[in-house]
Parts: sequence; C-alpha cells; structure tokens
Amino acid sequence: YFAEFRDIGGTWYAPETYARHRAAFAETVKRQWTAHRAVPMVTWHIQNPYIPPRWKDKTYGGNAGMRYRYSSPGYPQEHRYVLREIATSTGSHCGTGRIAGASVRIFANPREWYLWCLKDVAAFCRSLVDETGARIPIVFRPFHEMDGDWFWWGPGSASPEDFIAVFRLTVDVLRQELGAENVLFAYGADRCWKPDHLGAPGKGGFLNWYPGDAYVDLVGYDDYSIGKGKDDNATKTTAAAIARLRTVSDFARAHGKVCGLFETGAKDSVDGFYSLLHKVAT
Repeated sequence: YFAEFRDIGGTWYAPETYARHRAAFAETVKRQWTAHRAVPMVTWHIQNPYIPPRWKDKTYGGNAGMRYRYSSPGYPQEHRYVLREIATSTGSHCGTGRIAGASVRIFANPREWYLWCLKDVAAFCRSLVDETGARIPIVFRPFHEMDGDWFWWGPGSASPEDFIAVFRLTVDVLRQELGAENVLFAYGADRCWKPDHLGAPGKGGFLNWYPGDAYVDLVGYDDYSIGKGKDDNATKTTAAAIARLRTVSDFARAHGKVCGLFETGAKDSVDGFYSLLHKVAT
C-alpha cells in the first residue's frame, strides 16, 4: 500500500505538525502489519531546500515545496542543480523555508540539510515496531518519477550523474541507520521513456538514472495513461503500457529484482478500468 514521508520528516512544517502526522503514519503501518503483514511502499515528496519562508503556491498548495525549482518565479537561478549541491557539498545556507511560522533550523548547504532529513526519517522508521518489538520493514522509493520535469530532481534540474550520486547516498545512509533487512529500495520512473527502450545508465531510456543493482531491490514505473482517451487513443496508451511493463519485467527477471506498476489511476480512462488493468498486468 502507498505511504508518504513528506508530512513526517523535514524542515518544511512546524514540529507539532510533524508529530501529529508521525503518530497517524505509525498507527497505520502497525495496524496493516498486524492485520495483513502488509509492507508500505513509501515515496517522499521532499521540499526543495531553497524555498523561501512561508512560500505557498496557489496551484499546488501543500505540494508546493516539492515543485519549487529553477523554473518557478523567484527561484534563485544559481541553485538550479540542488542534487549536485547535495552530492558535492556545495551551495549555500538553506532549509529556512516554511509553510507557516519561522524556521528553527538553518543549514550550511543542501547536503547538510539532506543528511539531517534522512536521519530524521530514519529515527522515525526505527519506531515502527510490531507487538514483539521487531522492526516493521518498508519499501522506500526515493526521488520518484525522475524522468518527468515536474519535481526539483527532474531532468531540467539534475543530470543522471547527479541523480545516481544522491540515490546512492540515500541508500548508504538509510542502510547504515536502519539495516539492510528493514528497508528495501525501489527505482521508479514515470512513463516519459520510450516503451521499448531500456537504455543504459546516462544513455536514455528506463535505465537513464539507474544507480546500479547493489542499490535497488524493486524496479517499476508510474502510468496514469492506461486506457485514457477514446477508441484508438485508449488502445495505443494501453499497448504502450504493456510494452513498458514487459521491458521492466524482462530487466527485473535478468537482474533478480521485483518489478511492479507503482502508480496508476482510472481518471479519464475507459469504463471497466480495473478489468483493463488486470489484462495489462498479466
């Protein structure tokens, strides 16, 4: 089942807001684990560290910080490549932006900020234990949909090399903090790569941002186009999804990974969407 780190860790909200969301998140994880041995797949719509204090966006509302990037009005152009700054310990003071109130922390650069955020999330994950005190595992999908340009880690703001470096940093830190047994990592693109093109790291295609087999346990992608449109268009989008899933599945089989369709939805799709989704997946 889907879960989200955005509201439980970081510097964007006030501490009491994070505390409230952490309690709700933990209750859900523990309940689902007890009832079903269900493992959450967690994304992190993490805010850009250079958002200004109290900045809000009328279009995206509470999601504003994750979309605040070089193309946003007022964004500091010298900090376009934040992932590169995280990877290389460059940049300037950040972490001061807040949805409401004043920031209580200022960081020397985005790497210092990001490492603090990672360890803050890790501390929360250590609290996710079952009735015997054993750790409940999670699947973490960092910097998802990296092939689309709507997040500050997208192609317009990060090179494949920048992305791979920070993905590896994320895995290294969380494995050290949580242990390899308690967190699995998912590599998840959107559908902006060609259906029949796997490619190699840094060369286009599904693997353009792939950090390597040692850093990934699950591979997949997001696709909200399945069955979308009418008649011929719906047929084309469905065929493209099948081609992409076959590409991902073949790669997973060859590399010993679990594969999946990580996100999809029925909005503006054909009637009988879930029957169609079953057909696509099988």
